[in-house]
This record gives sequence, C-alpha cells and structure tokens, in this order.
Amino acid sequence: MVNLKGNKITYFGHSTFGLTTPSGQFAIIDPFVMSNPRCPENLKKLARLDAIFITHGHTDHIGDLLPLAKQFKPKIVATFETYLWLESKKTGAQCLPGNKGGSQKVGDFEITMTNAFHSNSIEDNGERIYGGEAGGYIVKLPGGVTLYHAGDTAVFGDMKPRREARHTHALRHFPDADRNTRSVARRDKGDRRSHSSRIESRGIAGLRS
Repeated sequence: MVNLKGNKITYFGHSTFGLTTPSGQFAIIDPFVMSNPRCPENLKKLARLDAIFITHGHTDHIGDLLPLAKQFKPKIVATFETYLWLESKKTGAQCLPGNKGGSQKVGDFEITMTNAFHSNSIEDNGERIYGGEAGGYIVKLPGGVTLYHAGDTAVFGDMKPRREARHTHALRHFPDADRNTRSVARRDKGDRRSHSSRIESRGIAGLRS
C-alpha cells in the first residue's frame, strides 16, 4: 500500500485522474468527466477544480475542458500549441503554457511535463487543429509524494527513472494496450520481462486510454 501522506487520487475512468491535496486543492489530469462513459455517475459533478493538466488534445482527454474551464476558472497547463488554442476560447481560466522538460508550480502541485510518443490534435467545430506534441506529467504533491502520468504513449527508454530518483515515485499511471497505445505490461515474443518490470516504482496503475 502506497502512503499518500494525506493526498488522494481519484480515478474517473479512461485516463482521467483527480488529485486532492491535504489542503483541499483539487486538480484533474485530462478533463474527460461529464461526457466520459467510463466515469461513475457520482463523480461527474465536481464541487471544486483548482487546476487542469492536459497531456494532449484528443476528445477522449479534453472532452469537458471548455465547460469546466468556464465554470471553475482553474489554472490550466498545456503544451504551447494547445495553450494558444485554449486562450482563443476566452474561458476566463488562467492558461499556463508548458513544454517537455519544463517545470512549474501550480498551487499545491509541482509539475514537470515529460515526453510521450503519441499524436495530438484538437477537434474544434469540425476542424482539426494541431495541438503540438503529446506529453505526460510528473506531479509532486505535498508530503513528498510524486506520481507519473504517462499520458497516451508507446513505451520508451526514458520511462526508466534515473538512479537517484528511483525511490521517489509513489505511483505511475500507464495506458493499457490497444491499437493506439502500448501497455507497459505487454511482453514481447522472446522477452521474459514485461515492460513494467523495467520501470521501477512503488505502484503501477493501468488505465484505458
């Protein structure tokens, strides 16, 4: 059992996660909530939303971004191209551009955008808008808890943490395999190790992306 030091992680289905800190601040990674068929009904009505972290702009990841942004006016982190699109929507939320390797503090959350191997575009009234490159996030929570949300991605070598950071990650969220992503739990023919065995952490959660 992972000790979350008073923080709370809530799974909304698909690849949407909610993060609650001991002070009550609440963030969502990939806001696909009300229109998410995998989200339990009791989670579809939010009482608070302080921050949103976007891995990429596909509809099954940001399907409810605009209504939530207009309702709660949270701080929203996205890669630069997605940030530009979001700014054009005039939601009243505070949009914060980021890019891979960059870090910033958003309320109680310290985030670093990571690499991901996946496409990224935004459906906007029948048009397909380029959203920049897809990414993932390392999120540091109060109490020294760190998690890694990989976003939609194929497996790649940088997922294996550096030696000095191997014991800092409490939980990692990886996509399950389908025709668009590859699971870390998948075994290649002739390879006795699953991908997850090469990636050290105290907990791994598969997510349907």
